[in-house]
Amino acid sequence: MRLSRSRIGGRIKTPAGRLVYINPMKVRFMGFDEATIERFWSKVDKRGPDECWEWQAAKTKGYGVFCANGMKNGRAHRIALGMAIGWEAIKGKSVCHTCDNRACANPKHLYAGDAKTNIMDCIKRNRWKKLPSRYGPDNKNTKLKESQVAYIKLLLANGYGDIRIGQWYGVSRGSIRQIRLGQAWQWVEKATLRAVGSPQNAKYWSRRTRSA
Repeated sequence: MRLSRSRIGGRIKTPAGRLVYINPMKVRFMGFDEATIERFWSKVDKRGPDECWEWQAAKTKGYGVFCANGMKNGRAHRIALGMAIGWEAIKGKSVCHTCDNRACANPKHLYAGDAKTNIMDCIKRNRWKKLPSRYGPDNKNTKLKESQVAYIKLLLANGYGDIRIGQWYGVSRGSIRQIRLGQAWQWVEKATLRAVGSPQNAKYWSRRTRSA
């Protein structure tokens, strides 16, 4: 059933006479009419069956984009695979390239997978770019030094809480939590001092390391 643009997002009458509501977010999975399909492929540079079919129209971050049936900025490679194997087969999944060419819309170069599959594919093809860490010395706004972090790890090992340690060192509870969970300063070893002991003793040593 072909849906006109004016009818998307409202109630329509089916051939059986039943009124149904069309969710505009789901129209993309209902397929395109012949005119829309022809318009889509007119924007693709089709070559050999095993070659990349480059998208010739608008792109975002290297991926082709296509608008139709109320769908804005639909990824061209996703639409191409959906038309080839069916919309339900790709619903809720990532569409990945085997050719490492984001502009390619050749269904033979595409496959549906989950987010984990997509990331593992990036790693396998050496395309995974690790962003600079915003924790530790990579963060220009960091307040801690490695010597302080080493003692913080000792305090954590002796049962002191994130809030109290954060107050002693003038940092947030979240900063201490990142150290405790190994999300920041992973390479810093725990200080080799003896057991911290009383809170007063721990606070004294925290002041010493803070002023160091």
